[in-house]
This record gives sequence, structure tokens and C-alpha cells, in this order.
Amino acid sequence: MLLSTQKLIKYLKISDKKDISVIQFYINVALLSGNKSDSDALLKIFLSDPTEYSYSVFFDLFFKFGDKKYAEEIYSISVKDGILQENMPCEILELFGRFQFEPTKNLLIKYALNIDIETDHYLSLSAIQGLLYFDCTDYHDIIKEKIEACYDKNIFSEFVPTLVCKLRDKKPVLERLYETGCKYASTDCNAGIVLGFSLCGDEGKKYFLSLLFDKHWEMYSTGTGNTKFAYKGLLNLKISILELFRIITTFEDIEQLSYGVNLILSFIECKADDYTDELSESFLDIYTQLFLHNNTEINILKLARKVASSDRTYHVKKIIELKIMESFTKNNYLCAI
Repeated sequence: MLLSTQKLIKYLKISDKKDISVIQFYINVALLSGNKSDSDALLKIFLSDPTEYSYSVFFDLFFKFGDKKYAEEIYSISVKDGILQENMPCEILELFGRFQFEPTKNLLIKYALNIDIETDHYLSLSAIQGLLYFDCTDYHDIIKEKIEACYDKNIFSEFVPTLVCKLRDKKPVLERLYETGCKYASTDCNAGIVLGFSLCGDEGKKYFLSLLFDKHWEMYSTGTGNTKFAYKGLLNLKISILELFRIITTFEDIEQLSYGVNLILSFIECKADDYTDELSESFLDIYTQLFLHNNTEINILKLARKVASSDRTYHVKKIIELKIMESFTKNNYLCAI
């Protein structure tokens, strides 16, 4: 177990007012350098007081190092009479799905699609994220029906369209969802459509790339959460930030270029906050490709000057430099133990 995790456990035991931001710092270190022993220790803490709000930040660690036993133990204290007990963290539902804990499959469907159970935005989202790990063939018709109920609406259950990836014939549904997003859906309510496109492979990729640089979809908006889910979409489709940069270098319209530059900067900020992604491009690659000093090359600093985004770009450049140092420090630490 990491020394930092030991310090976190001590902090949790002696602190009357637990600061969720402080806890998150420790969790991020465990995500970077920890192992199952760190997660197991924090599972015990969680099981002792599962409704403690600040413990919800443990779940990224549980997702990374946990197993079906985690699902069994958490299920035993959190679900009664077929419902999630009051004040339990919604992330529990996603965990059930991640570890394919079969007894909860019907429970997830109910919370995801608002069937015979009281749900809300966050419970529905977590249940849907859990269902992504299950075979949903038995629920095909009800999923299709619930998605179709979102067509041509301004506001709907935002993440239900994510489950388009579970349908047999996706093509007509993808087309209608794209039309709904372009013509009807509020930008407060389109993240589930975006995420759904990203989970449909090549069938969904063309829609995803089309909306990504369409300002009417507001994928740059951190307030609505759109940027976060568009970033998840990049990971799902294995689209690199470098690939997006090559696309925006072709933009001639200044307004479109400004949108593209700021969207890429937002994605880099998302990546900097993401301690769960270990497979995509490195910050060193991003730094060397986007911030080249060779005057003959197009780099993001030059593009930013054209659209009055230099200050933000230099700020993001500094974030990247810190993340590179963080990765070097981690690698040196792992080599030393």
C-alpha cells in the first residue's frame, strides 16, 4: 500500500469535516502509482459508512482495481427490496455493471430507463454506464422504445440515447438522433447522444466528428458537461488530440478556427484531470507536436494568435509541462521500487 494511501486513511479517521478535494488528491496518486491493496483498504472504509458523500471519489479506484467480490460486498449493504437504499452513491450502479454482477442487471435497466422505480439524472447516468458492460439483448425492444421517445424533443432523459450502441440495427436510429441533436435538443441535453455515437464504432464516428466542430452542439461547454463526454468519446473512438489538431489546421474561417483551437485546449484540460486513462497519447507527444518552435511548422500557438486565444494557450502549455514532469517522476519512482 502506498504511503499516501496510509495518510489518507489516517486523515479520514481523524477528520470531522472531510474535504472531498483533499481526498481526490490522494485518490489520484493511487490511480497513478497504486495497486489493489490501496483499493482494498479503501473498500473497507467505504463499507463502514457507505453514505458518506466524500467516499464517492473512491469509485475510480474501485473501477480500476476491483473485482466481482467488490460488487457482491457493496450489493449486500446498498440494495434492499430491489432498490438502491437512500443516500447511497449513484456510482454503485456503474460498479455493478463494470464487474458484470448479474443479479443487478434488471435493477440497472429500471434505473436507466425510469421503469417502475424512482430515478434521477445521476442514477440514470450511472445505471446506463453500468449497462454498457452487459449484453442487453433481452432488453432490446424497451431500449429502442425509450430512445425513440427522445426524437425531436428539446429536453429528454439525457443519457438514454447512449444505449443506441446496444441496438441491432443502429443506422436509422443514429440518423434520427443526429437530426434531433442538430435541430431540437437543448445543449444541456445532448451529451448522451454524443456518447452514444462514440460507442458505435465506425457507424457512429462520422456523426461524432461532424458534431464535434459544429458550434451549435457546444462541445466546448464545461458548464453543461459536454466537453467531458466529448472527451470520453475521443477515448472510445481512439481519436487523438493530434488528429484533431491536424483537422483544425485546415480551417480557413476564423470563427471556426477559434472554436477548434479552444475545443482542443478544453480536451487537453480534460486529459490533465483524467487519472484513469493510461492508453492514449502521452503529454510529451502532444507537447512536441502542438508546441513546436520551428517557424516553418504550424503549431497551436500560431493558430491561437490568429483567434486571440494566446493567454489560454500558454496556460494550457504550462499544464502540459507539469503533466510531463509528473509522468517522469512516476516512471522514476516505479523504477526505484
